[in-house]
Amino acid sequence: MHPFTSLYPNLVTKEDLLTPSELASFKNFTSQLAALDFIACATADVFAMTDSGSQLSSLVSGFRTYYGGGHAPTLRPNKKRLAAILSENSTIGWNSFEERVKKMIDEGQKVRVRGFGRSIYRQPRCPECMCKSQ
Repeated sequence: MHPFTSLYPNLVTKEDLLTPSELASFKNFTSQLAALDFIACATADVFAMTDSGSQLSSLVSGFRTYYGGGHAPTLRPNKKRLAAILSENSTIGWNSFEERVKKMIDEGQKVRVRGFGRSIYRQPRCPECMCKSQ
């Protein structure tokens, strides 16, 4: 995690927010630890999904979309593109890496019409699209 935290110094975990004595009372209760993870992710300035199939990621994403009022960005990186970028880690320069990741994130944040039968939590429809017939 050190290379990642050196790039993003404001990255925090529940272990950073709580003292060891405060965290000790939760150690044997996985559901309570998950609740702490949810609170930390839901109230963060930015949330980056690492596993779109995860219930926690979907719940946090939906919460931030519904209650965030447009001020709670959630990043959904394209895993195939990110893997291709990271596979070049020994040959790619920092500027190229940064540019490609930013482009990938920007393209992933564009508003798209949710396909019929797709999850409303992952791709909510805009009000203008709700009136159109399928």
